[in-house]
This record gives sequence, C-alpha cells and structure tokens, in this order.
Amino acid sequence: METTQRRVPVRVPAFRPFLTRAESGAVQEAVESGWLGTGIYTRLFEERLTRSLGAPHAHAVSSGTAALHLALQSLGAGGGEVLTTAVTNVATNHAILYNRAKPVFCEVDPETGLIDPAEIERRRTRRTQAVVVVHLGQACDMDAVRRAAGRVPVVEDACACLPGAGASRGRRLGTLGDAACFSFGRFKGLTTIEGGAVVHARPALAERLLRLRRMGLAEKDGELVRSPEGLSELGWHYRLGDLPAALGLAQLERLPALRERLATIERRYRAGLRSLAWLERIPAAPGSEGVLGSLRVRLRGGGRDALRRHLAARGIGLNDPLYPSHRYRLYRPFGRGLPASDRFCAETLELPFYPGLADREVDLVLETLADFRRRHHGT
Repeated sequence: METTQRRVPVRVPAFRPFLTRAESGAVQEAVESGWLGTGIYTRLFEERLTRSLGAPHAHAVSSGTAALHLALQSLGAGGGEVLTTAVTNVATNHAILYNRAKPVFCEVDPETGLIDPAEIERRRTRRTQAVVVVHLGQACDMDAVRRAAGRVPVVEDACACLPGAGASRGRRLGTLGDAACFSFGRFKGLTTIEGGAVVHARPALAERLLRLRRMGLAEKDGELVRSPEGLSELGWHYRLGDLPAALGLAQLERLPALRERLATIERRYRAGLRSLAWLERIPAAPGSEGVLGSLRVRLRGGGRDALRRHLAARGIGLNDPLYPSHRYRLYRPFGRGLPASDRFCAETLELPFYPGLADREVDLVLETLADFRRRHHGT
C-alpha cells in the first residue's frame, strides 16, 4: 500500500528575494537600450561597487566561483599549494582545483569556525602559492592572517558577506587581502541573480583580470584588440552582462537600506536568543565585525540534526547543512584529521536571514526554537 508524505506548509522560507520596482525599472531600461552584453550598466555597477567598498578596482564576473577562480589565477596560484579552510561552501576549494593547485586544509578556530592564523603559519611552505580565507558570519582577523602568510598572496572569500558590511579592526572587508571575491547569487543579500566580482587595489592585476574574464582577449582603451596579437593566454567566458548588472546597480542604490534591515534582523535575533542560553551564538574573531551575510547558532553535544528536523516539520526553511570540504569524496585525497572543523559543522546551523525577512517571521523562528527545548527537555 502506497503512502504519501504530508507536505508541510512553509511558514518562513529559507530565503525570499527582496526586490522592488526600482529593480524591475532598471532591468526594463537595460532591455530597452538594445544591448544585452557587457556594457555601460556593467561599468556603472563596477564603479558603484568600488565606491561602496572603498577599493580602487572591481571586475564584475558571472559568479562568486568565477571570481575566486580568476583571483587565484591572476595571482599566480597554479600548480602549487593553496592554504584554505574546509569550513566553507565547496566552491571556495573548487576554484583551487580549477587552477590545478592542491588545497591544503588548515584547521579552524574551534569557537569561531574561521581559519586559524597559527595553522597558516605552521603549514606554509615554499610550495605555498596563496592563502584563501573565508569570512563566514564574522570577519577573519586579517592582521593575524597577513602576518602568518608572510609574503604569500591572500585572497578574501567574501562570498557570504554583504558588500560594505563587516570589518577587521576597523577596516572594511574586501580591502585587506591581495584580492577579494564577492558573490551576488540569487540567495544573497545583494543580488544580480547570478554574478560576482573580484575587488583589489593592485593596478597590475586589472589588465590581466579583464583578459581572463573575456576568454583571454586583450583590451586597449576599453576596446577589444581585434587581431591575433590580442590573444596570448587562455581565458574564460566569465563576463557579467548588462541585464544582471542593471539589477545589481539598483540594489547598490538601496545598499544602506539593505544593510540597516539586516542589522535590525540580527539585533532582533540576538535579543530573542538571550532567553535561549542552550543555543550559542558564534563568537567573533578579535577585532571582527559581523558581515551580515548569514547567522549561525550552535547546539553542542549533539542534537543539531533533531533541531533541524523540528524546524522543518514546523515550516521553518533552512539551507542545507554545511559539510566540511574534506568529507566530500572529491576532496578526500587532500583530507587529514580536522576535528575542530568537523565539530563546528556538525554542531551549527544557519537560521533564516535575509533582507525580506519580516519581524513576525523572526519571532516565529525564535518561538519554534524555544518549543524544541520544551519538547525535548521540558524547560
């Protein structure tokens, strides 16, 4: 006899787009311009992004993964070793493999889940060509990272950050490494539906990044070099077109409001979590400010999966669990014992956190968390 599983109505989605007439109007304007490729809207988006971040150069690309790929390639991280973290989306470490480099997993701080600078110093060798750090929920301690990396280039993976949010010792993320990478995917606080950017302050990188995102074809004075001499290295089809750039430009105009809304949601969660002492907030690294990209909580000693099931059964949407990269079959040849990384991923979960989240929905998430405790522990 066949049984059908009852579908639970979604009361709080894992994510909801936060778009207005400003975005639809900007896209319509770009459509009516008659140009669908990389053009004026892409350039305006890049210019506005540099002003928002306080960085001299920004190159818009097709995804955050593409940004990481090109950042590492432009810095010469190919064929050697790249120090990285396993506590991240696999896209971070895919970008290392794209460059035919070997990911060397560094252990994380057991409390923050961020890469441990002492591990960077211990595992850095003559074969190390780059270090990738991931700002996950909080900013990494970039002063400590730069000291540990020595002369090795550092790439900031800021794909889980809202642009312009988060800082390390008072300095804005995206300006503290040799290059920084952002994602503007459909689940991000600021979106172009699919897209990303490489941000940096090194003029020497700019020309090469422009070539690499356009299949290796050189540009001169903003124009394509239309001769065989204009192609001297392999590049990729990673450009961002005008339609998504127009959407992103409208979102950048609203960036202060997006940032304030996310900060308000974070404060509301924080206030509610004070009465749920059994559920820990992830502490910040020294000198770190929140990146307003995600909000994680921790349930020590087991029970995280039961909590996930409880939330899902009551219509609270959650993102997929974060698995450490070295546990995936693809990365097992590069794996080693990483107990702090394993424990952090096994004990934490990400709560719904996006600009379109209503106050009543935050309260519903908090009430459902409290209900879990009552049902399982009677308090």
